[in-house]
Amino acid sequence: MAIVTVVWVGHHGDRRRDEIDGRGTVIIRGDDTSPFSSRYHDAANLIGRGRVAEAESLYMDLTNKEPSSPSGYLGLAACCVQRKDLTTARKLYATALEIAPRSANALVGLGTTYSLESDYTNAAAKYESALAVDEGSPEAHWGLAIAYAELGRWTEARSHLNRFKELAPGSRHIDALEKFVGQPDASPNAAPPHR
Repeated sequence: MAIVTVVWVGHHGDRRRDEIDGRGTVIIRGDDTSPFSSRYHDAANLIGRGRVAEAESLYMDLTNKEPSSPSGYLGLAACCVQRKDLTTARKLYATALEIAPRSANALVGLGTTYSLESDYTNAAAKYESALAVDEGSPEAHWGLAIAYAELGRWTEARSHLNRFKELAPGSRHIDALEKFVGQPDASPNAAPPHR
């Protein structure tokens, strides 16, 4: 089951991260003082419930109201990833990076787009860049564990799996990642746990 992360950054650097799984469960970390914070939360909830078109509409509206905030672009990109429109997602993540050049979340998003296309070399590069910005990003460690496993870099994959487990100890996705990363003899065609 995929984890979708939607992060928004307010004008003053405040941030909020919603992690949404396929069941619509939302875990909120951090605070956001944006006057639109509840609408960002609503949009993230919609993605988690599979109502991507509605979320996309809400993010478009928010982007129009706060064009200098990367949050709407990050949300729109997450919608595009859900629709498998990875080209548009990359453009939106790039726009978010233009606004906030040190956005670990945009870099993780870019890594995800490459990973979904099985381009694990470029995915790993983006996840590594995200960790250079935010060493504590569980999403970047998750992505690197998968990318490195796909590239046959098992020691590094297990290292990032362990770091992910430290950062997200309650994640119910740990077992799937452990099974994938923990088997260096796994088939190269085995599906990573994020698909």
